Amino acid sequence: MAHPGAPLTLTQTVERRFSYVCDEVKKKNITVWIIGFGTAPNPMLQACSGADHYFVADDAKELQEAFAAIGRRMGDLRVTR
Repeated sequence: MAHPGAPLTLTQTVERRFSYVCDEVKKKNITVWIIGFGTAPNPMLQACSGADHYFVADDAKELQEAFAAIGRRMGDLRVTR
């Protein structure tokens, strides 16, 4: 963690901006789906999407399964005004 008043690192700057945008998108009732491909789970991305909208895929088969799961869940959604 950076010392108070110290300049932020590039990673910290990007993460703060991403978190802000994520919060603003969710305020508009937009569902955020995230698939981490070939990476370890990311707590910031998990917080953005929520546990039931966050997937980790280590290979093409798991990636295809994640997209299939998202497709099934989206099939249950209805557009409303």
